[in-house]
Amino acid sequence: MSEFYTVTIELNHSFEEQVSSILDLISPESYAYESPFQKDRTLDSRFCLYFDSEEKARQTKKILSPLLEPISPEMILTIAEGDDADWQNEWKKFFQPIPIGEKLIILPAWEEVDAPQDKAVVLIDPGMAFGNGGHATTKGCLVFLEKLVEPNMTILDFGTGSGILAIAAHKLGANYVDAIDNDSVAIEIAAKNCQQNRCEDSIHLMVGESGIIPSRHYDLIVANITADVIMEHFDKLIDQQPKLRHLILSGIIMHKKPALDEYLAQRNIHPSELWHENGWFTYLIKTS
Repeated sequence: MSEFYTVTIELNHSFEEQVSSILDLISPESYAYESPFQKDRTLDSRFCLYFDSEEKARQTKKILSPLLEPISPEMILTIAEGDDADWQNEWKKFFQPIPIGEKLIILPAWEEVDAPQDKAVVLIDPGMAFGNGGHATTKGCLVFLEKLVEPNMTILDFGTGSGILAIAAHKLGANYVDAIDNDSVAIEIAAKNCQQNRCEDSIHLMVGESGIIPSRHYDLIVANITADVIMEHFDKLIDQQPKLRHLILSGIIMHKKPALDEYLAQRNIHPSELWHENGWFTYLIKTS
């Protein structure tokens, strides 16, 4: 019987933002966040990181210890062993339905849930790909998509991950969506989610980066990546886009915001609206 290993970080919820930004840098294979899991304790929250080998788990714990110590010496790191049958699914216990605005709701694909008749429903199983709707970066994009998507729009989702944003755009009325990610595993997961939502014919999935963006005119582009990757690919994202009305940029952690703001200002571009949660920012830029 194969096994999986869990590195658990117990912390006070007030440190969630700092720890989350560290985890985004070291990119664990899969993790979940629960807050609060014990309301009567100072260490009331926890991250659970999942690995397919003890070596990976121990190496990650070794990397994390000196990074977390300056934030809060009280944090507790532990390693536990479990059955591989539960590894990929362990985090699912934390997933709850996520309503977005008045028109959209994100539901787990693996559970029987009564879907509201008056909502655009997105069924999602992110697997090993980023994007279940719960993280602030994904949520910020969904908030703007819920407000902006109109029937017959053509949309680009750059850095699609689980496909959640592309699927949401389609469910909200977009006619055609191109979805790109440089991770082939993410694209496989996105394809399964598109099938689950019966929108595989309306969403074109591609593996690659900005160099493979089709020569198509988009009404809206959404990029939930990181500030550094936004700056790396920004010019190619907006090049030759005369129809572009809205640009949604996300994955922007607080300490990277000044650099991105300066980068955009040099191009005389300024966000028309900001959405933020837990130290993460999503920009809405109106281009017409």
